[in-house]
Amino acid sequence: MTPAEGLAIARDRIAEEARARTGFLELGRLSLTEWPEELWELGHLEGLNLGRFYYDQDGEFRSASGAGENNRLSPQGTRWQKLGLLKRLFTQGAWSWDTLTGLEVLTALQSLDCSFTPVSSLEPLTGLTSLQSLNCACTQVSSVEPLAGLTALQSLHCFKCPIAGIPDWLSHEEHSALEKLYLGNGQAICGVDPKVLSQGDLDNCLPRLRAHFRDVAAGSAALPDIKLIVLGNGRIGKTQICNRLRGKKFEPVADSTHGIVVTTQDFGADTLLRMWDFGG
Repeated sequence: MTPAEGLAIARDRIAEEARARTGFLELGRLSLTEWPEELWELGHLEGLNLGRFYYDQDGEFRSASGAGENNRLSPQGTRWQKLGLLKRLFTQGAWSWDTLTGLEVLTALQSLDCSFTPVSSLEPLTGLTSLQSLNCACTQVSSVEPLAGLTALQSLHCFKCPIAGIPDWLSHEEHSALEKLYLGNGQAICGVDPKVLSQGDLDNCLPRLRAHFRDVAAGSAALPDIKLIVLGNGRIGKTQICNRLRGKKFEPVADSTHGIVVTTQDFGADTLLRMWDFGG
């Protein structure tokens, strides 16, 4: 599909929506490289898809119906004011620019998907206090701090983003609306073990992350006991290993262990080694 063909299809769909006024317009994968001017006349729109995937009015996950390439669209600045009733905007893979500037006028916006785009900053979203869901996965976003004041935010998907730090508002229970967090890129973030973070793009790590920070806030405590279980075939030297750890000499001739022998060794500094020597 050529951009011209996609633009013709987009204009047909816009004309149909102008008549039907369903409130949702699907323009994904139409190879668009320019905006159809007629779009800005649909001031009644509450949902708009320009990307590869979207959620319909019933919350069902859908693939874009277009048979072309991903759209490659440029910023439109204040023209978004003409679509001021938008609540859901999906642009996955459809934008060719690295900024969300212009979307700050969409104060009714509740759901935004700008994943798989060059977007690098969430600063323009600071005032979108109605926003409940944000997907910026696989972008160049390095900070989610601009979202601190969005107390209606319930779901944040920033998996495989170069996030440099985890702000307090994200990890604390006080941000009560947040229920789902997809965060991780296979590396530690601010010293948080990667295993605490999302292991995949559908792995909600928020409960683990908050548990981690609760543990950190509670402080650390020394573990006085070291537990060691020694298993293996008979007559291979398990008991001799245990004896060595207890500071005892090697026994050239020793009886085979029967059952389990439990011993301890005090290493000082409130550290006690407890060993279970299992017979082979």
